[in-house]
Amino acid sequence: YRYGPKGSPVPTPTNPIVRLDPTPDGKGLRRTVVAEGFEDPVMGMAIRGDQLWAAANNLLFRFDLTEAGPAENKTLLLEDKNKAWNPFGMFVLEWGPDDLLYMSVGNHVIDIAGVDGTAVRPGKTTGVVMRMRPDGTKLESLTHGLRVPYSFEFDPFGQLWLLSNGEGNPNRFVRTIQGVDYHCYTRGDVGNDWLAGKHPLAPPCFELPRGACTQLLRYFGAAYPADFQGNLFLDNWGAHGFGGPNRTIFRYVLDERNNVVDKQSWLVCRDPHFRCSHLLLDREGNLLIADWYGRDDESDTTGRIWRVRYEGNAKPAVASSFASATPLTANVAALSQTAQAATPLAAADALWNLTRIGTTEAQAALVAGTKHGDWRVRRLALDLLQRRDLFPSGSSTSVDIEAVATATLHDSDPAVRLQAATMLGDDAVRRTALLDVLKSGAAADAHLRYSAAWQLAKVADAAALRTLVRSDDANLRLAGLIAVDVACYESLATKDAALVVLSELLADPAPGDWDLPLTLARLNKAPQLSAALEKLGAREDVPADVTAQTILALRAQGGAAAARLGKAAARRFLTAVEGGKVQVAQPGEQLLLLELLAGEDPNGFALRTVQSRLTDRNGLLREKAHAVARGYGSKAAALVPVLRARILDANPQTSLEERLQHVATLAAVDAQADAAEWTRLLLESEPAVSRDVLRSWRTFEGNGTMTAALASAAPKVAARAGDWSDELRAVLTHLKAADAVASLKLPAAEYDTADEPALRSHLLSAKADAHGPLLGRRVFERAGCVKCHTTVNENALRAPSLQGIGKAQKIDYLVESIFEPSKVIKTGFEIETLVTVDGQTLQGLVKEEGGKLRVITVDRELMLEKKDIEAREVQKKSLMPDGLFKGLSPAELRDLLSYLQSLK
Repeated sequence: YRYGPKGSPVPTPTNPIVRLDPTPDGKGLRRTVVAEGFEDPVMGMAIRGDQLWAAANNLLFRFDLTEAGPAENKTLLLEDKNKAWNPFGMFVLEWGPDDLLYMSVGNHVIDIAGVDGTAVRPGKTTGVVMRMRPDGTKLESLTHGLRVPYSFEFDPFGQLWLLSNGEGNPNRFVRTIQGVDYHCYTRGDVGNDWLAGKHPLAPPCFELPRGACTQLLRYFGAAYPADFQGNLFLDNWGAHGFGGPNRTIFRYVLDERNNVVDKQSWLVCRDPHFRCSHLLLDREGNLLIADWYGRDDESDTTGRIWRVRYEGNAKPAVASSFASATPLTANVAALSQTAQAATPLAAADALWNLTRIGTTEAQAALVAGTKHGDWRVRRLALDLLQRRDLFPSGSSTSVDIEAVATATLHDSDPAVRLQAATMLGDDAVRRTALLDVLKSGAAADAHLRYSAAWQLAKVADAAALRTLVRSDDANLRLAGLIAVDVACYESLATKDAALVVLSELLADPAPGDWDLPLTLARLNKAPQLSAALEKLGAREDVPADVTAQTILALRAQGGAAAARLGKAAARRFLTAVEGGKVQVAQPGEQLLLLELLAGEDPNGFALRTVQSRLTDRNGLLREKAHAVARGYGSKAAALVPVLRARILDANPQTSLEERLQHVATLAAVDAQADAAEWTRLLLESEPAVSRDVLRSWRTFEGNGTMTAALASAAPKVAARAGDWSDELRAVLTHLKAADAVASLKLPAAEYDTADEPALRSHLLSAKADAHGPLLGRRVFERAGCVKCHTTVNENALRAPSLQGIGKAQKIDYLVESIFEPSKVIKTGFEIETLVTVDGQTLQGLVKEEGGKLRVITVDRELMLEKKDIEAREVQKKSLMPDGLFKGLSPAELRDLLSYLQSLK
């Protein structure tokens, strides 16, 4: 409750931690405040014995719990020197089976150090999952390249699963590979397909439905049927707004290889306030659900906790009670036997118990796990053997880990062989072992392929990489390219060898294998690649799209020489297309051609090419051609007659969407507007197009000739079928033509923009026009909404993406957002007021980047030094200005709402 809304349980934001104790009658709960006074909300808690750990943005505390309630001995364990720009800094705390504390941290330039000097400093804007000892020492980053790794689960077999929420990038479900960068915000030149794991070279993961995924739990309890064993429960808090979609607990069923084989919406609730935010198991294995119970970021009522019990007869049989069993932690021999021969879950538990004992004898007993029948246990045993951090510092060992790993290189399972290969000390031996693993089955599995290639990148030489990229097996070639990419992107010691092999591929690729090497050349900029790219760009025996991609790769290399090569190659390519020597036929090739033309001066060939695509049946090509033409501005004036003719074209196959695209482009390129021709468009176009032409007349503000032309044509416009009076009044008022408005004697406006309640009531009940969504898109563009909002799932610095808003939100929410943009602000988009040491006051979105602040306003971005800031304060205010609706007619507002509702 950051703003203490009226009626909230905490009027003043103290961000308390509360303990709930059952009352003696079992019918209620007694509330006791354990700790409070945190500057930011407590996002993560963990309890062990009589101690509590709590994370609040950039601070991790430890407390001693008391029977009476209030915690004591508050101790600061960790502080992030770069505080996150919203409360999403330190997130979730979880205990791992290794008795270490795991914590996720949201994306920003993280700078966390323990008292022992170990640190997590990725140096880039990113989110991480890390682990540490309970005292905040021995910090270790497990994975990064995530936006908001809000929830994770370290399962009994040592696999880390996580959910990473997107904002302009995909929500992701990741079975992590330890140490791998998943590229969100760390690698700015990859798109959403890459981040969602849809590109063959990308780290494997998959995309989740929209909404905030806030909890992940792998079920191994005994309260639910046996087929729930090993399932993953995924909690989705839902999309922002009231009654948004996906407020669901999903159930993911895994096979024995940890692949998802089934997904179901396991628990849903019809109450629109229901927002499942966290999951926990009670002592019997039933699911506990924390229900935020509110409409958006600011909960407007008291949260709830649910318990979900299974009442059927298919519960798994429990062989014995742990309460009566002899403790195993002191019996190394018994644990060794269990690790070798018991059920997989029991064997894994035995291995973790051996690590907790921590003696030399217990360490030696871990070897028994490498003989278990289940690959997950064997892999876990090897992993624990090499984790020296789990054993007492300086303890001796009787285990020859290298010998154990060598003996396991011939295991029947590729995941076990891969784990063994990573444990070999000599680079050459490890390189050979990793190649063998890939060749003997790992390359066929996407997860193992990336993991093995990532490990190989550390020790590869040119010969090893050539073996893979020149293989007849497509999976091995892909593994080799992944290794090349990792070596280059991570700037490993093997980078030079990787660039040599990539240059060879570009100079002499396998037939048809153009795309992926060129992708790597675009992503990994290096001077060594320019010569090979120039050679490839000069070839006339390759497809046109390869030539175009080569040009883009050359341009990506940067530097004066690369830019010179890129421009020369571009001219050769465009000249070849213009002269008919290269045929550009496929849509992908045509799109690349338009992209190249966007960077050129609009000569005759460019304008002819753009013109030919303005009516293309392919919507992407048509939209790109219009974007290129608008980018040319007045230099594309030659298109004006064509655009006017097509707006008036009587061909019924020309859609309204196309005509409106022509109107928008005409307004952008017609610098010397002909009043007579625009009047003709206004009076002779079909009604929906005429309406958009009239609205587009706002473009001519300050142009007396065009204002007079509209005033002269206004009586004829008003006489057209339908009510045009409000439209005319709004546009002429914008053009400051008050006399024309008065002379027309238009009927009184049905809804005065000053009468906001009546206008809002009208919009909530008005019937949508059939053409509303298309006309509304033009309103959206003209009103400048596109400066901040995007309607696709991509980064939006200034405002949330509107993708899917028509499905997620009811009309009352959309109307409220237009009229009161600051009433409900999505987290992370509140503006701040900054006062500099020299007295300057600034307002905008603020993001912390190390020692600097990036201040984002509607029109510009500023970088300020933190040391130059005297004061800063978060405002409950949106960057979207108030009163934006006042310059629009009621019909435009109706159309705008129709457009937003169409974004499904």
